[in-house]
Amino acid sequence: MINITSMSTSTRRTREGESIMNANVPHGSEWTAVRRIRQHTKSLPVSFACQRLFQLLVLVSVVQIISGCAATHGLIVRPGSNQTVDIHYSAQNNWNQEKICNTLRYHIVEVDQTGKYRPIRTNLYCDGGESNKPYSQPASLSEHIEIIRDQITGEYGEIVFIIHGGLVSRAKGLREALVLNRAIKADEGRNGQNRRYPIFINWRSGGVDAYGEQLFEIRKGEQRKILAKVTSPIQLVSDVGRGIADTPSLGALEGERLVSSFRGSINTCDSKRYKPAKVVCPEDRKGSSNSFLKTTGYLLMTPIRIVTAPFLNGPGRPAWENMVRRTRNAFWREPEDGHPAPRGVVMELFDDLFINSNENTVDVQIAPEKRPCGFDGHDVEITLIGHSMGTMIVSDLLDMYPQCPYEDIVFMAAAVSIREFQENVPPVLLRNEDTHFYNLSLLPKAEARETSAFGTVPSGSLLEWIDEMYTPPTTKFDRTLGKWANVREILLSVPADLRKQMTFRVFGLAHGEPSVHGAFNDVEMCFWQESFWGAEGSDWPEHQKDCQQFLEGQSIIEIR
Repeated sequence: MINITSMSTSTRRTREGESIMNANVPHGSEWTAVRRIRQHTKSLPVSFACQRLFQLLVLVSVVQIISGCAATHGLIVRPGSNQTVDIHYSAQNNWNQEKICNTLRYHIVEVDQTGKYRPIRTNLYCDGGESNKPYSQPASLSEHIEIIRDQITGEYGEIVFIIHGGLVSRAKGLREALVLNRAIKADEGRNGQNRRYPIFINWRSGGVDAYGEQLFEIRKGEQRKILAKVTSPIQLVSDVGRGIADTPSLGALEGERLVSSFRGSINTCDSKRYKPAKVVCPEDRKGSSNSFLKTTGYLLMTPIRIVTAPFLNGPGRPAWENMVRRTRNAFWREPEDGHPAPRGVVMELFDDLFINSNENTVDVQIAPEKRPCGFDGHDVEITLIGHSMGTMIVSDLLDMYPQCPYEDIVFMAAAVSIREFQENVPPVLLRNEDTHFYNLSLLPKAEARETSAFGTVPSGSLLEWIDEMYTPPTTKFDRTLGKWANVREILLSVPADLRKQMTFRVFGLAHGEPSVHGAFNDVEMCFWQESFWGAEGSDWPEHQKDCQQFLEGQSIIEIR
């Protein structure tokens, strides 16, 4: 657990092997957002009751933030001054400035909440101290893409795009990308391949940050800062009031989830029924011997979860809507009056790397799917890995660029709807028989009983919240794709000739398997390996053992 306190930061040289143990770490932009919302509401003419409700809302959010602290892997990233990031590392974990700086140069592209490119500025001196300025990524996206392209050319046969999910602060997303890139590169090196080139698309998906922007800047899907600030007290009261008004239905949903989690049929998984699709069912569907204690704690916290549900539902829904908005901004940014919408970072990245890599300009009048897709004449394949809301960006990529040479498409705990999957994935598989689609899910019981903030907020994974609170489906096809309970009801609706290019893996409750929504893209899972996806010939115990030994050998995780 990281000690989270507030402290001022300044740009300074980072000494080789600087200890990270004494660093006080605010958890990303979430803390900044909490302070910002508090400042804005301090002088607002809201009632005493409204202030108390808002404080409870912030408290619930902060508890969620604290409970999300994870292992540092010898690396700490925290917000600095003036939109910089301070990076501290431990030489004992084989970190050095060269590894960090090379990852920032060649492997990470950051998108801000409006869809614009934001160069990452750090406290590190990446040139060995020859320059008197800390390292910053190139000022323009085109320059950054050119550096990435030069690094890929002639050396790699596969580009792997990794896109994180929602509720991830900027600092956390950057730290995870640094750790994952090091692990993936080392994994490639031990096999003597160096074939795969990872690119991390980091987007602003912090929950409190998203709600703060929605409350004070966004109205009807566009930036209207003056109007939003003036009406923010009304909006806050409406959000909280709507959540309170929904308390009976939220309590009923909590009860329904509780009852369904005890049904024996909830974990039904038949590996033969959906052929020719490959369905990998878990062996352990009951869990460890201490499940009785977990179940007892889960039951005892139910009344508290019902009380906090309105504050997660009321403000949570507009926060969710704004996070969805941010995934869309990554392709088309908000247009100004009378002007075409400018391209977002993700669209510009794909256009410049694959669509117009041999041209100097992009003809936006021609739809991307009608233009050839390749990489400077080289035989390079593309793998897309998305987690949770990251699958929304992946889905839009498939919709806009179905002609690209995809090798694997991996959805982990996908927040994208089944309908979007049906619209965007099959056309890609029809174009290329060698493209394979993987969909990874939790066991339904684990999905239903997942707890956050020490069990004080409504149970269920983010996908449960989406289906029940944030985007209630109008049909079964509007439910989230990442829940196995949803997928198994519609899988036979997918044509058989397409199912042969699909694998659906359901993780169980055995030790080491992902058992919560946020665990899929943990470095401890080695989720970039095909054996994690359930590829032909893979075996979970063997995958887990190999992954553990590899990460320990690289000092990426502590030896247990």
